[in-house]
Amino acid sequence: MALPRYTREDMMELARESAPGSIPAVYLKTLDYSPKRFREFLLFYGQKDAVKFLFDTPIEEMPPLVPDKVRQGYLKFRMAVGK
Repeated sequence: MALPRYTREDMMELARESAPGSIPAVYLKTLDYSPKRFREFLLFYGQKDAVKFLFDTPIEEMPPLVPDKVRQGYLKFRMAVGK
């Protein structure tokens, strides 16, 4: 069970797929689409659940259904990039 290792291109895809005004859509460009910087950004602003869902949970352990739209978007992104 490997943890996701995103590339800059993966983060560009996340920004493209994200809803206008969402955290990834707004901030990934300013962070130069860096997965490391985005993870640090989320942690700095107290988004521990997003970090766990996006970076710390192996894809094999992702729940098939999630109750909120933010996590649904992250799940859709993870399934698209396969990480």
